[in-house]
Amino acid sequence: IFEKLAKFNENGDDDDADRKMERSFVVSLLDFMSSFYNTCSTLMNLSKENVVQNAGFITEEISTQVQKLKEAIETMKGSGSDGLLLEATENDKKLIFQAFDPYINRKTLGNSPVRKVPFLPPMEALTSLMKTYDEIRSGSCNLLLKGNTVSRIHRMLSTMSTKSFNILSRSLVVTNLYFENQLLGRYSLAFSIAKHMHRWGVPETLTGTDYGVKFINRLCKPIYDTFKLLVLNRGRQRGYMDVLLFKDWAALQQDAALVDAAFCDEFNLSNGAAPTLYVTNYVLSTVVGLMDHHVGLGVELGLFNGHYHLTTAYWYRDYLLSTRLNIGSSMKEHLKQKKAMEAQIAMEEAQAAAKLAAKVKSDKGGGKKKG
Repeated sequence: IFEKLAKFNENGDDDDADRKMERSFVVSLLDFMSSFYNTCSTLMNLSKENVVQNAGFITEEISTQVQKLKEAIETMKGSGSDGLLLEATENDKKLIFQAFDPYINRKTLGNSPVRKVPFLPPMEALTSLMKTYDEIRSGSCNLLLKGNTVSRIHRMLSTMSTKSFNILSRSLVVTNLYFENQLLGRYSLAFSIAKHMHRWGVPETLTGTDYGVKFINRLCKPIYDTFKLLVLNRGRQRGYMDVLLFKDWAALQQDAALVDAAFCDEFNLSNGAAPTLYVTNYVLSTVVGLMDHHVGLGVELGLFNGHYHLTTAYWYRDYLLSTRLNIGSSMKEHLKQKKAMEAQIAMEEAQAAAKLAAKVKSDKGGGKKKG
């Protein structure tokens, strides 16, 4: 239909300029929607073999379409046909409702109230389409191409959450967050978590033990749920944390204490004192971060009313941020101690190797003189 309409518009005998402009507008709109459908369809059917290639292709396609949309909007603004292009008439609305059934998904809604489908004027529709394109590019494509660590993925999803992306953009992100048993279809989630723990001072020896590996596998689902939390609408995130996340992370704190105790006992690190809290601090830092996010959402959504409640909320946030800062400082101190210990061990090994080499050389020289 799109090809026939475009060909008719080029070769048609109709000399009416207004009708030809209407057909040009319809052709352009169909072109945009066709490209938009292909973009969404491609992102919904990625595989680990083509994820990088397709994400790069979609990024270039979106850049092209956004540029075309900007040119179309500028053309519409300068056309002078405000009634035709900037606002939808009653006749336009009737035509739209004849072409698109606003109750097409009614059967899947059950007893929920009927949601009104608003149709935007053409100018606003193109602007909205351009905004959605940008969200898909900055959300899905950038995440697939540049999200190579747990910290970076969390930061990118947090940015997306604060910008309040629409439901379509967020759905495409969560669809590609974990598929074919890999994070973003490219990375092992357990291995990515282990690398993230190493950056925060957890020894590699610990994550290589049997109990360390089991704990990381246990950690995969809560970490994934934490990512998924940031893809939800801001108004639903508090409920998601209350129902699911806090319970899982509370259980993980107990498991983390057992892992730390087992590690210190196995390698005689405690010397009768309390075990070093490597994994416990890592889990506790994440939990405190979630708690701060929970309180911050309450302030943002206007759930705390009045001077007293707001003062209490900000006081509690200050306490949570200070606690997380102290935990982070402790974890970084452990990391410095670990690096210093590794450097000392390497130096002692180098000195021992040098002494051994000198001794061997001395023994060889003495043997020659004796002969």
